[in-house]
Amino acid sequence: HYFQLSREQLQKMEANVTEVLGLQVSLSQDHAFALICSRRFQDGIALLEGCLTSPLKCDSKLLNALGYAFCQMEDLETAAKVFQMGLSEDPENPIIWNNLGAARMDLGDLEAADFALDKAAAIAEKSQENHPRQLTIANVQELTHRVKSGKAKNRAQVDIWFRETFADKEMRSKEL
Repeated sequence: HYFQLSREQLQKMEANVTEVLGLQVSLSQDHAFALICSRRFQDGIALLEGCLTSPLKCDSKLLNALGYAFCQMEDLETAAKVFQMGLSEDPENPIIWNNLGAARMDLGDLEAADFALDKAAAIAEKSQENHPRQLTIANVQELTHRVKSGKAKNRAQVDIWFRETFADKEMRSKEL
């Protein structure tokens, strides 16, 4: 009887620890996102390094923010890698496709940039969201200029803006 009671208490304590740790991770991720939004890129990257090495599960919103931070720090190879990771989480996100295209364009890989920007444009057109379309159009114009002239006119545009995911909508409806 006492053994059973002890085991039940231990299970409750383990559940509480898991819940507390989950909350701490969530708060840390929110803090990292806020740091990146406030242009404190190195601090935000430091909190999200686990996204790159896999012990930390990061959603596409965080991966997009992390890639954005790497772009701003001009580490375009890492940014492209992180955007690719974000697309594996959310392959229908036009902003992440745009950002991948922008990183590839600034790396000089115009063919990969063209592919990513085509995907961004197609998805943005389907979703009828204005912001991703405008962002992608600006990058397609820059890509066209670079192909024709061989020179960059402007820096490719990346954005941290992020659309609400189905999971976000579901969570919000449960809170109401």
